[in-house]
Amino acid sequence: MTDATDARRRPPFGRRMVVGLGIGVAGLVVVALVAAIFVRLPYVVTSPGPVTPLDDDVLAIDGAATYDHDGEILFLTVTQTRKRPNVYRVLRGWLDDSMTVQPEEDVLGDESPADTLRLNVLLMQQSQIAAKAAALTTLGYDVETTPGGALVRGLAPDGPARDALRIGDVITAVDGVVTTTAGAVGEAIRAGKPGDDVLLDIERSDADGGATHEEITIRSDERDGEPFIGVLLTSYLAEPDFPVEITLDTREVSGPSAGLAFALAIVNDLSPGDLTAGEEIAVTGTVDADGTVGPVGGIEQKTVGARRAGASLLLVPEDEADEARRHAGSLPVVGVATIADAISALVEAGGAPPRTAPASLAA
Repeated sequence: MTDATDARRRPPFGRRMVVGLGIGVAGLVVVALVAAIFVRLPYVVTSPGPVTPLDDDVLAIDGAATYDHDGEILFLTVTQTRKRPNVYRVLRGWLDDSMTVQPEEDVLGDESPADTLRLNVLLMQQSQIAAKAAALTTLGYDVETTPGGALVRGLAPDGPARDALRIGDVITAVDGVVTTTAGAVGEAIRAGKPGDDVLLDIERSDADGGATHEEITIRSDERDGEPFIGVLLTSYLAEPDFPVEITLDTREVSGPSAGLAFALAIVNDLSPGDLTAGEEIAVTGTVDADGTVGPVGGIEQKTVGARRAGASLLLVPEDEADEARRHAGSLPVVGVATIADAISALVEAGGAPPRTAPASLAA
């Protein structure tokens, strides 16, 4: 009697199989979901970052009269994963048109995240110096910038300098001869022969900072046979004695791409008319001390950020304008090659031309 009753209470074998399979699949799904949280993949995910107005919290000027305006210059950023993203983050990046997923080696190359961060901090400092010089020169101030050496931006993986130099080093002399630009360092290296030892004077910016020397043996470049030590350099600006004290506090934001925005905000603050015509103007682009505008990374994400922030106009480097327009929707985009081009674009959009006589700007 008991056996018969138990048999009637047990579900059929087929149903028990289905239930068992269901439990097994559910378990696998749970395991997969948990794994997706903890498994890290060798990618870098880039997404639109904060859009920041260059207001009094960021930009402060002493030593000259400044003016309040209804509009704002906005500088644009991207956000990149600093550690390997989990599976969820990578999948989201692949599915979201405003995000980019790249293999780790394509972004970082052979450099460590610490090296990349240190370089970007230095490039932000350089960007601010160049922006101040470009803005004050535009306004008619006499600003003299002084090259301070050659900044090491990259090192060839198998180059002679790989173990001697570090990202962020500034080369100030070659074999005792002062070299103030990247070009001068390059010429000095190419003047040697493969097998020659070259002595570099260096200012180091990392934890072991300070003046030091490194001796490197020149090698023949496999590509063209030229003397080669395997460094990527850019000229480094020394901080000049500016006629106006300008402070830019970007907190944790690094890199050079806000240079044009900085320069335009300085010009606007030192001019009584409103260059922005009361609007919020999004700006991205590097700027040299002579006012030349250069390209930036993450133009897609920065354009999306500007659009979401409600900017009325976006200024970008000339060569990146077409790419920006592909992601701008109804946001007008203007490509510029110089700070003068940027000012002309803002005046054409209704902004007031900046005043350019230093005497009238002095406090």
